[in-house]
Amino acid sequence: MIYIVGDSTVSEFNEVYFYKRCGWGCEIGTYFKGLEIKNLAMSGRSSLSFIKETNYQEFLKIKEGDFLFIGFGHNDEKDDDPDRFTSANLDINTKGSFKYTLFNYYIKIAKERKAYPILCTPIVRLDNTNEYVGKNIHITKNGDYRKAIIELAKEVNIDYVDLTSISLEVAKRLGYEKSCLMHAITKGKIDENNNLVPDINSVDPTHINTLGAKYFAYSIAKELSFTNNPIKKYIVNPLIKPTFDDLVMDEGYKFVSYIAPDFDAYKPKEWFDTKSKTYVGTAFGDTGRGTFDRSNGFVAKEFENKFIVGQILKNESEYTPLGKISLNSEGVAIIGRKIPSNKNFTFEACAKIIDCSPIPQAGFGVSLRDDFYLDLKIADKTITSNYVAAGFVSEKDNLVINYSRANSQLVKTDNKIEGEFHNNLEAKFIIKRLGQVVYVTTIYDNVEYKNTFTDFDFTQIDKSNIYISLFATRNTLVEFSEIKFIDEGIAQEA
Repeated sequence: MIYIVGDSTVSEFNEVYFYKRCGWGCEIGTYFKGLEIKNLAMSGRSSLSFIKETNYQEFLKIKEGDFLFIGFGHNDEKDDDPDRFTSANLDINTKGSFKYTLFNYYIKIAKERKAYPILCTPIVRLDNTNEYVGKNIHITKNGDYRKAIIELAKEVNIDYVDLTSISLEVAKRLGYEKSCLMHAITKGKIDENNNLVPDINSVDPTHINTLGAKYFAYSIAKELSFTNNPIKKYIVNPLIKPTFDDLVMDEGYKFVSYIAPDFDAYKPKEWFDTKSKTYVGTAFGDTGRGTFDRSNGFVAKEFENKFIVGQILKNESEYTPLGKISLNSEGVAIIGRKIPSNKNFTFEACAKIIDCSPIPQAGFGVSLRDDFYLDLKIADKTITSNYVAAGFVSEKDNLVINYSRANSQLVKTDNKIEGEFHNNLEAKFIIKRLGQVVYVTTIYDNVEYKNTFTDFDFTQIDKSNIYISLFATRNTLVEFSEIKFIDEGIAQEA
């Protein structure tokens, strides 16, 4: 069996892009036959954080004669995150170093069980200048991560594959624009011939696509064919290099025209007036036709230094209780703030229900989302794009605390309490963004409900911005106060 551990450049994904993300671990089976493949790699993890995952426990089942590919580095570099950072400057005997972690938690275990560990250095990050220095080739103030892996392999006498050098050679030879076609590209565009083509402005400089995954899996097989590693006998023959003919658009991709909203030019109706250009009020999604012409009771406005968000309760014949949070539909009253997608920050808000009627699929809270809509023609459509939420959503007999939506799928956490919405229900919501990790906290009845979203994708629709939002849905009117936004600097790349 081949076990594979590593980060997002190794792992599998299930989102829909023009060219979706696909780690090289997903294509190892194309170039090695006669061995079962167990790809345990996980997006957003480092050699240190991975040991806390259930997938690490799966790795511990490795046994004599098995093989282990190890592909960490990208997230070990993140010195702003103590849960993931390891130093490449320190030696194998220093706890917390990259070498120490790789050896003690992976290599040593594999060798003790008479398995065969193989180290892989991290692929480069795309550089539109084609210079490739510093962090793009994994050299930081905390050391050279490629060099540390190669040194470690020699120190403990195991094989390694230098994917950093291989990917660097390919990137420089092809040039930036063609190299983009080996990477994930979130969106397409319509060219002058009215054809749908990849939009390289939406390229992901870190993550490869299916073609890139095949190429680097092929490269691993090719390099190991020159060694005396027992895995040689499992390498396919002939070993055929992938080409750009292998590159195809995702079957599920649908072209969507999206323009980031212009908060400065927005002229809200009275029921969406926040008296601000920083926090803008609106309603979008499945809220009923003509939301902007007649509010359907939705409100997202400032009132006496507080924000009132939700749907005003009136006679049902006057305002249908539209807007909900369901598996395949969503409609919200919302106040949003635009944030550059490379920012770290903490956002806090207190909330109190000031009017409601118990109804399933209602919700409120604070969300961090990929997109935001002000345009009349778009805002009334069903919008089920990516977000994480510190907040509540009501079910028949209980309330779910904290949830997310990814690839149109609503995912509820295991945090549940019995009961239903009621007037004067109070809570505090906190969302902290640290690089590719988002921490959400809901404090209710003196209990903290915490969830972590690692490497959550906020770039499918709007690559440049993310949006922190106060929201509420049907028959739920919420007062938000004590709002704090704390800018914590630039996020480190994946």
